[in-house]
Amino acid sequence: MQIQKIILYSHSGKKRILPFELGKVNIITGESKSGKSALIEIINYCLASSGCDIPEGIIRDTVSYFAIQIIFNDSETAFIARENPNIKGIQASTTVCLLRNIGEIPPNLEDIKSNLNVDALKDFLTRKIGISENIHIPDSLTREPLKANFKHSRFYCYQPQYLVADPYQLFYNQNKEFVPQSIKDTLPYFLGAVNENSLAIESEITQLKKNLNRLV
Repeated sequence: MQIQKIILYSHSGKKRILPFELGKVNIITGESKSGKSALIEIINYCLASSGCDIPEGIIRDTVSYFAIQIIFNDSETAFIARENPNIKGIQASTTVCLLRNIGEIPPNLEDIKSNLNVDALKDFLTRKIGISENIHIPDSLTREPLKANFKHSRFYCYQPQYLVADPYQLFYNQNKEFVPQSIKDTLPYFLGAVNENSLAIESEITQLKKNLNRLV
């Protein structure tokens, strides 16, 4: 999956488009406090994050919808737009607009309508990038088994400036609650160190044990 462009919609419907060249390193330059650091958080917000960490300021004050256009390995494209939570005074919008294969020209603001929730978007992205059925079963029974999905893949994709310079963190959002454990549980899968057939067998065994406990 690659990002083709970032699109910002003003309250009046004007579009600001930041295109990217596919298959190449894209370097974004600009003066301090011009919005460069906000780009990762805009992408993360559009890609189904549970919260909105886009910095407060002119971007949050002037944008009505944040959007990105992405392309998958099978050449299908997707336009994803998510409403600025400042408009409704909430932490994050729970719905998004997903449009598939719309072409090169992003839709106008009046044509953006939310058509699915954030969890449905995560499921869609999980399937499209090829994350297969998997499950991590902890040795301890104090927590639930965890499935690696698109949400977890973002830990390993973003490298904000502050993270590059931080000697105590390696992964995005590593300092947030529950994230370190999620990284420990999912990293072996994303590194390819986990056999998918054995995961399926473990999952089946776990389900059979549950069924057995119900019958006893």
